Amino acid sequence: MDIIETLKMYEDQGYLDKETIHGAIMESAKKYPDKDAVIDFEGTYTYRQLDDYSNYLADYFIKEGLKKDDTVLLQLPNIRLYVAVLLGLLKAGIKPVLMLPTHREKELESVGNTIHSKAYIGCVEFLGGEYVSMAYKLFKEGRLNVEKIFADTTFTGDDGYEAEVLPGFGDKVIGTEYNDYVNNYRDTALYLLSGGTTNLPKLIPRIHEAYVYNARATCKVTDITDKSVYLAVLSTSHDYPLTSPGILGCLYSGGTIVLCHTAGFDEAFDMIERYKVTFTSIVPAIALIWAEVLDWYEADFSSLERISLGAAKLDRELALKLIDKLDIKLHQAYGLGEGITCYTSIDDPLDVILETQGKPVSKGDSVKIVDANGNELSPYEQGELLEKGPYTFMGYYGNEALNENLFTEDGYLHTGDKAYLDADGNVVICGRVKEQINRAGENVSPVEVETILRKHPDIKDATVFGRPDERLGERTTAMIISDNPELTNTDIVQFFIKEGIAQYKIPDEIHFTEKFLYTNVGKVDKKNLRRLLEESEQDEQRRNKRKTD
Repeated sequence: MDIIETLKMYEDQGYLDKETIHGAIMESAKKYPDKDAVIDFEGTYTYRQLDDYSNYLADYFIKEGLKKDDTVLLQLPNIRLYVAVLLGLLKAGIKPVLMLPTHREKELESVGNTIHSKAYIGCVEFLGGEYVSMAYKLFKEGRLNVEKIFADTTFTGDDGYEAEVLPGFGDKVIGTEYNDYVNNYRDTALYLLSGGTTNLPKLIPRIHEAYVYNARATCKVTDITDKSVYLAVLSTSHDYPLTSPGILGCLYSGGTIVLCHTAGFDEAFDMIERYKVTFTSIVPAIALIWAEVLDWYEADFSSLERISLGAAKLDRELALKLIDKLDIKLHQAYGLGEGITCYTSIDDPLDVILETQGKPVSKGDSVKIVDANGNELSPYEQGELLEKGPYTFMGYYGNEALNENLFTEDGYLHTGDKAYLDADGNVVICGRVKEQINRAGENVSPVEVETILRKHPDIKDATVFGRPDERLGERTTAMIISDNPELTNTDIVQFFIKEGIAQYKIPDEIHFTEKFLYTNVGKVDKKNLRRLLEESEQDEQRRNKRKTD
């Protein structure tokens, strides 16, 4: 079944409603013209202002030589301008590639040249990062073949090159009408980037009507309405804070978006109190910091009703502390930029909320767990999670080799995630299918070892990965964060023995650190932690060699 046939099938079944992303937001602007739509530290756009400004930007981009179906690299942080530019590009039929603030030269060069981007849009400077100069450097060296660079303010290169300055919001914008640039609801609207730890991100095309439905279905589970005030603390160029339900779901519902520059607790807590935030989405790494400061930080959280937690393993005690300290309802979430979104419901039993990632948000979603031979497994048996549904994507852009075995013959997407279903059909994510450590012929699950380590009263957090070993094949390496300077490797080994854990699951090496590195979606960046550890060991070997010489 091809893309159009698949979309038509889901349209006929009543899931997809032939909407464009910008069209859905324009409908909200008609209903709530004078209501606050987007708030950041600099000010506010009402729905009417956002609609007018994005109309103006759509015309501006077309007049600047961009055309329908062109692609542009969009690398703006969580500011009002991001929402207006994103909406303006969509109205013009120009396809933004949502670069994250953490992306640097390597990612810009790879993504931009893979998709043949016509332009780059970014900030000259934000929180110490110089984004336009980074793009300009690549452009000047011939490594980024864009035709234009757009900036939020004046930028002049060392050779006199001047970036195009985006028009600001002002009187000239008011009343700008929408010019229909013939956007089709079955067109690709935008491109997300995979958020894993692979060398280079993969391009994920998202279709208008499918992506609108994704957000609308999630809004129903999380009860997002026109009364909702959504706080975006994660980068809104990622799927989770963009549309699960995210800023798009909130705008479709007529709610208000509040944008944080960072996920810092002081900034976020101030925004929650000042703008009476009702809902936010975070990851466990952020939740851990928030929970720690709640013991002494004074703020008014009375408006906050719900928090969604996803993207990584949730510690039970951490979740209970958030519920108790903030007096909120909690959702666990699991999702892919490529497709499936799962959520627990606030009506679920507490154990389901704390221990599972819930059910798919759409009745049109189908999930199953299979073994290595593709055989479907029974509840509680672990295997790979396969899924398909009305908003699942149809394959990566420009990567036919990867797409070749991405789907089963009956259309299920291989997620690569190891999981099981409980008796009620709730999804429980256990790690990555390939994230096993082959230690002397025994398969060790990093997630399982991490869970055991976190049970130790003196361990705040832990991450586990494999490293090459001549004798074992792979050895189990644990990195630990602890406030107890007296904690030793022996103490931890004894803890495993006391817990009755199999000998082969005990970490072969343990390293203490003050903090972890994280990927752009809040997952521990094991790849870079492993690299830094190896570089540190190499430096130590060189120092020792110089001493002996």
